[in-house]
Amino acid sequence: MRNSINPLVFYLFFFLVIGSLIFSDYQQHRQVEVQAEKTETTIETSEGEENKVIEDRLATMTLEEKVGQLFWARVPDNHQIEDLQSYHLSGYILFGRDFEGQTIENMKALTNRYQSASKTPLLIGSDEEGGTVTRISSILDTPFQSPMTLYQQGGMEAILS
Repeated sequence: MRNSINPLVFYLFFFLVIGSLIFSDYQQHRQVEVQAEKTETTIETSEGEENKVIEDRLATMTLEEKVGQLFWARVPDNHQIEDLQSYHLSGYILFGRDFEGQTIENMKALTNRYQSASKTPLLIGSDEEGGTVTRISSILDTPFQSPMTLYQQGGMEAILS
């Protein structure tokens, strides 16, 4: 009788273990699905709120302002503030002459004045390639290294860090 019970106990134990593993796997997949659904709902809500802000801003803009937002211009020699307000530019690009004789504090103040003068927040960029073409680096204590130099020193990881 004892020999006939052992295979039965073994098979019951085997099915119990397999059943537990299957159930555990199902529970894990279900948790991942629930988390994904929560994330999607959060993303949709955030995107919906962002779209509402954008739509509201666009609804209050004139056609002239919308067209001006298509342009990102080099900072002119004269009348920078007036041009921002007249043409409703989306941003300014800073080049070498814009940094000559400036300090970091002066550049912060200048870009803050541009932002204050614009009805819509500006994109402000700089022609900064590193190596032989440096703009912001020319007024920093520690200039940016060129991507080529960084790559030679440590590969792509050095560039990305």
